Amino acid sequence: MKKRKVYLWVIIGLGFLFRLAFVLTLEDHFYFGDEPLYLLMAENFLKGKGLIIDLAHKAFRPPLFPLFTAFIHSLGGGLVAVRIANVLLSTSTVYLIYLLGKDLFTESIGFWSAAASAFWPFFIFYNGFYLTETLYLFLVLAATLYLIRTTTDPSAENIFLSGLFLGLASLCRPTMLLFVLLSLILSFFAVRKLKPVVYLALTCSLTISPWIVRNYLVLKAFIPGTTMGGRVFYEGNNLASSGGPCQVFPEEIESLPEVERDRVYYQETFRIIRIDPVRFYWLLFHKFKRFWSFIPNAAGFQTPFYRCLSLLAMVPPLPLFMVGLSFSLRRWRKTGFLITQVVYNTLFHMVFLSSIRYRLPIEPFYLILAVFGLHCLLPKGVAEAREIE
Repeated sequence: MKKRKVYLWVIIGLGFLFRLAFVLTLEDHFYFGDEPLYLLMAENFLKGKGLIIDLAHKAFRPPLFPLFTAFIHSLGGGLVAVRIANVLLSTSTVYLIYLLGKDLFTESIGFWSAAASAFWPFFIFYNGFYLTETLYLFLVLAATLYLIRTTTDPSAENIFLSGLFLGLASLCRPTMLLFVLLSLILSFFAVRKLKPVVYLALTCSLTISPWIVRNYLVLKAFIPGTTMGGRVFYEGNNLASSGGPCQVFPEEIESLPEVERDRVYYQETFRIIRIDPVRFYWLLFHKFKRFWSFIPNAAGFQTPFYRCLSLLAMVPPLPLFMVGLSFSLRRWRKTGFLITQVVYNTLFHMVFLSSIRYRLPIEPFYLILAVFGLHCLLPKGVAEAREIE
């Protein structure tokens, strides 16, 4: 056991070096269109203008990542410093994956899940960008870990940390907001007590509440997430869309006040769906394929290197994931949080906008269940899997 712990820290250290080496090879510029918008929010916050992109986009993006980067910039750090902070977060995430695998199944499964995640190319890749991905992944895993621990030990500490990390994840990416409700339902069925679930909901609500109050004061509307949802819904379902990024937005809607603009985008998208529901169903299927694509969707990452790397990462674990998923259903009170996140994120992006980039938060669960699936196929593995309670 002690020797394995040493190996674990060696693997985590190597994962850190791989991440650091990658980000230090990148040029000092942005690679994604979202990056300068987050930088602008951080700069506006430091200048005292608030967490805004501009006066027409005051709650368009979630607040946590700009606050995170603003803190780094306030200490004199630039783009490289943000990337190194991502490396530290991502390395910490590897340890969280170890804890998740250990808490769910066995220490051995936690170890091999962490070993796989230390060198998982997608976890390394997003360290290099001024995007929410790495921070969000850390928060999702932390929230999931403490939710699982709450099922067996609904202590004040576990409930508080579950609610805190759920709230912070929601402030990092609004996708998490609906999953908060699902988490409360799962928690209730797991612990069979109402009081811990109420405290969990209260902690999460209090964590999100400063952003809600701020948005009401600034925009005079109840906005727990952002005013970007309608635009994203339209982007993934308009007549020019194929389910992925589609920068076609009517000028007459873009010129509306922020809250009204968000509402009108939702209304217009529902109108398009009613007119041609068959196309909507086609888009659902196409967005499912984009979300679970084994090769990058973006044209800039269609080189043989990226295609082969992605295939080598995603394809071998797939049958093992399916085996692990089937056996994990026996422990639904704990694995339900993982399985629900996989299903929820898939459905959410089938409805809104789809990309393998949005699959990142559930890839740790893909790895953990694949390692568990491999364990089940090994000698005595099936019997041990059935004994895990």
